[in-house]
Amino acid sequence: MSFQQSDLTAIDQALALGANEVRYADGRLVRYRTLADLWALRRRVAAELGVTLDSAPRVMLAEQRR
Repeated sequence: MSFQQSDLTAIDQALALGANEVRYADGRLVRYRTLADLWALRRRVAAELGVTLDSAPRVMLAEQRR
């Protein structure tokens, strides 16, 4: 299977949420057995894309105060 940058982004978003499901850009929803499986997939996708990874995905969260 050929991966795209959007696949890696979707995996990072799922990991940031602690979810084991990933919805890919083509609409597929894949449920992985464990987060460890998802982390392994993240490494594989990054290697295929030639992307250097930090140890954890970076996510920006917004905070709104009233």
